[in-house]
Amino acid sequence: MLTKRRELRNAQRKRTRSAAWISFGASPTPIPCVLWDMSEQGVRLTAAHTEILPDRFTLHLAKDKPGRLCRVAWRKKPYLGVRFVSEPV
Repeated sequence: MLTKRRELRNAQRKRTRSAAWISFGASPTPIPCVLWDMSEQGVRLTAAHTEILPDRFTLHLAKDKPGRLCRVAWRKKPYLGVRFVSEPV
């Protein structure tokens, strides 16, 4: 029998499957990732080698748009849950 999980999020998630890019530190090359769902507060994503990503990074939802500073909320292979720390900069 399946039990329904209690929803702990404050904002409703919207399913998506879109490309995004992660940048951090002095690295000039952004890391491609895939967004699986998104809310006003954060996203669930996958990327290669999520275990080596830092706890804070900038997420770019479009290559020509400003990024948003994010903080990792949880890690569960192959997914990473992040919260938005700032509005687009």
